Amino acid sequence: MDIGIDVAKGHLDICVRPSGEAWRTENTAAGITALTARAVDLQPQRVVMEATGGLERPLAQALQTAGVAVAVGPLAKTDRLDAQRLARFAAPVQPEPRALPAAETVATALTARRPGRSRRRCCAACRVSTRW
Repeated sequence: MDIGIDVAKGHLDICVRPSGEAWRTENTAAGITALTARAVDLQPQRVVMEATGGLERPLAQALQTAGVAVAVGPLAKTDRLDAQRLARFAAPVQPEPRALPAAETVATALTARRPGRSRRRCCAACRVSTRW
């Protein structure tokens, strides 16, 4: 059995395969706790979710801490169909569950990108101010 989860800022769409059971829960600490407990009870081979710019991290960490295998990969839109596709994808492809990078690694990567973004924002502001 596999679980596909589509992650959005405000909610999580969940689909269990092969049963097709699906539901939605809030993407909050309480929703993540409830979903993690349910995933532990279901004992899936893996949980597959899309990478959504960091919104998936709290859930992925909670599941991994509870001993559930998690695979995170890039996908598109946010809706119930994505959760179903993720669950269907998991069985034949069997993506490799991987440990998430340490929080320090993520913070370092984000910090490293900041100077470039700041420089581009400053240049854009200068261009706008010289046009008027």
